[in-house]
Amino acid sequence: METIEKPKSAISASSVHKLCPADKSKTKTCQSYVLELAMRELGIYNNVTTAEMRHGIDNQTVAYEVAVLPKYSKAVWYDKFIAIDNRCGASPDVLIGDIPLDVKCPYTIPSFFENINNVSKAYIYQLQMQMLATKGKEAVLCVYCTKPKEYGVEWNEHHIELERRIKFIEFKADTAIQDEIMQAVETWHPKK
Repeated sequence: METIEKPKSAISASSVHKLCPADKSKTKTCQSYVLELAMRELGIYNNVTTAEMRHGIDNQTVAYEVAVLPKYSKAVWYDKFIAIDNRCGASPDVLIGDIPLDVKCPYTIPSFFENINNVSKAYIYQLQMQMLATKGKEAVLCVYCTKPKEYGVEWNEHHIELERRIKFIEFKADTAIQDEIMQAVETWHPKK
């Protein structure tokens, strides 16, 4: 695994699903993502953040401490870019040896259950790309439910025991998806 500074316009694991639409005839999302990457290469960033995004960023290290470490004692907070090649790579939140683990902190209780009952394509492709980067044969998704903080309101955690607010979902390497990812990189990187 080669950890390097992430190139400005590298195709990332968290967005690679945009280059792999289920309906191969729909390329608008692919084109929008490639345009975003080209703009980054020119130093133009579209830094939009939502309350949901801030919630995830603010709570991923909490999830690492209260959920991941008790289950995986050899887990290491990582969050560094690992190049697959000069076009793409991944930044797993956590590494357990060569096993990437990504932390997701949904904003609401219903979205927590949505995430654990029907894992999104975006997360599946992100984990598959992380396995490509780490050369791992498996990956883990940790979904951690915690109450969002509200401005001016005293914060109290959800009244649900911790064990019921954490879900670990394991995935095996899927060569069909990984091949699709690398074919999408092959197709779209030159267009950038």
